[in-house]
Amino acid sequence: MRKLVKFYILLTWSFFILTLIAMPMPEYDGNQTSYYDKVVHVFLFGIFNFLIYGFLREYEKINFKSRLLISFSLSVVYSALCEYIQLFVPGRDTSELDFIAGVFGVFIVSIILYGREKK
Repeated sequence: MRKLVKFYILLTWSFFILTLIAMPMPEYDGNQTSYYDKVVHVFLFGIFNFLIYGFLREYEKINFKSRLLISFSLSVVYSALCEYIQLFVPGRDTSELDFIAGVFGVFIVSIILYGREKK
């Protein structure tokens, strides 16, 4: 039952991220840089990494390093996929800085999980 609940929470968060990322925005010239947007990416994909790790923790056969590597990899791929999707959304564009911010959030959560597990 816990696996199913964690899976649904992860799935809901995935759709939440996709909804925010794929939401059309007013057109702009592309010269504006918003640091608020970068903080949001750190938060969204860091939490995504945490939820994947928590879901994988329910499977006892998967060891700690594998859980960490799988959750890190899936989160980075999902961050890249979300940036790619923005190519097709009106008023959005792909940003390397957004991707880097997402990976940074994933990395920070991975470090926290590693430190917590090694305690």
